[in-house]
Amino acid sequence: NYPKGALVIKKYDNITKEPLSGAEFKITTSTGELVASNDGRASSNDIFITDENGEIVLTKLSPATYIVTETKAPTNYKLDSRSQTVRVNADDTQTVWFYDDPYCYLTIYKRDSETKKLLAGAEFSLAYSDGRSIGKFTTDKDG
Repeated sequence: NYPKGALVIKKYDNITKEPLSGAEFKITTSTGELVASNDGRASSNDIFITDENGEIVLTKLSPATYIVTETKAPTNYKLDSRSQTVRVNADDTQTVWFYDDPYCYLTIYKRDSETKKLLAGAEFSLAYSDGRSIGKFTTDKDG
């Protein structure tokens, strides 16, 4: 018998540095073997998901070299596609950090010029600066 090691994966917003939950990761050994369920704390397809603190903690890992790959970014974030390789030794805890860039978004409000009341049903056409159309949009019941 030999002591096991641990691996901590931390996921953050690249702008605010806030932790991100819901990011999905695949972890393999350097020989391509999937890291299994971590004592039942992974989904059945051996995908690990960051918790509310933006973390995944894998314990009882055999000493080896591991490759960590983000497979799905949280909603409204761009996937960090680079894999990270880390060596976990016996009685050792290693930490890797991943940062996702948020997608930009635009919110348009339509208001009455006098009352400032939000108006439903206003239509807007959006285009890129080179003229390519993004689409046509209509304000909802909340303007």
